[in-house]
Formats: sequence, structure tokens, C-alpha cells
Amino acid sequence: MRSAGRWERCWALVLGAVAAGMLGSGCQKGVHFDVSDDIPPTNVDGDPLLNQAGEVLPVVPLGPFAFSFDLEAELQAHNAGPAQEINLTEMNIAVTDGLGDNDDDLAWLSEVHVFVESTMAGTELPRTEIAARSDFPDGFASLPLNVNEEIDLLPYVEEGMMITSEADGIVPPDDVQVGGDLTVTITALAL
Repeated sequence: MRSAGRWERCWALVLGAVAAGMLGSGCQKGVHFDVSDDIPPTNVDGDPLLNQAGEVLPVVPLGPFAFSFDLEAELQAHNAGPAQEINLTEMNIAVTDGLGDNDDDLAWLSEVHVFVESTMAGTELPRTEIAARSDFPDGFASLPLNVNEEIDLLPYVEEGMMITSEADGIVPPDDVQVGGDLTVTITALAL
């Protein structure tokens, strides 16, 4: 009899903890929605001779840009309460204009690293890598980057967010314009 009472108390504790967890987290369901934007194009000068010679790429193909959107307007449009988290879920790099040539690809790149930074002076937020790619096969004018979906961008959005990049590669065979697009997922409280 004594052990049966102990099991009943254990189950009562477990059920109580489960019920408390359900009540604590179940009152406010999360709302998730995406916001997408284009990456502004950057002109990259090409040269067939320098390309064949393997000349190191002198510029970054994705120039620094501010990714900004009206968070309050997005929350209101999606009938959502305060934002809880913002995560990068997709980022693509692409030749957006071959500048006179239709067969341009990204094979002249060997790797690209994309970072988020705060634009606020004196910030304590670190420069953090949010996406990268190190495989640029021949024939692809657009490729997805591998994104780190675990990084919460909300503090960067609140302070002002700048996207920067670093890249390795060689001079492209001709002039290209490089851009792309990105998507963030916003998690907010339901109203």
C-alpha cells in the first residue's frame, strides 16, 4: 500500500507540472510570418584575362546594406502582438544582370560569408555570421546560402541592422551585377 501512495503522489506531481506548463505557455500562442526583401545589386568588374590568370577578387560581391522594415507595421498587418524573435530563414545570392552577357554564373566565387551588425554607436551586439557558402559550381546564376536560423536578429532590428559580407574568389570573366534576396521569419505573440 505504501508504494502505491508514493506512485500516486509522483503522478500528481507530474500531472501538476504538465498542467502548469500548459497553462503557462498555452495562454499566448505564437504567430509566425515571413518578411522578404531583395539584396541591393553590386557591380563587379570582370576581365577575361584576369579571370584566366586567377586574379584575386578585389571587391566584395555583396556590398553592405541596411535590411530595414517597419516592424510595427508588419506586426499590425499580421494581427500580432510584440515580436519575440526574428530569424533569417533564407538567403540567395544571384547574378542579377550579366551586363551584356547572358551566360554569367557564380563560379568565380569560392566562398561568401554574410554577417549582421548593429548600426548603433557603442553597441554591445557582436558582428555575427548569419549565412555562408563555399561551393559555387559552374552554370548556376543563383544559389542559396547556408543560413544560421538560430541567430535572433530582433536586437539588431531594434538597434538598426546592417548586413555585410566577405568573399574569396577570382575576378569574373566579364562585368556582372550581383544581388539576391533574403527572408526572415518573425515570431510574435498573438493578440
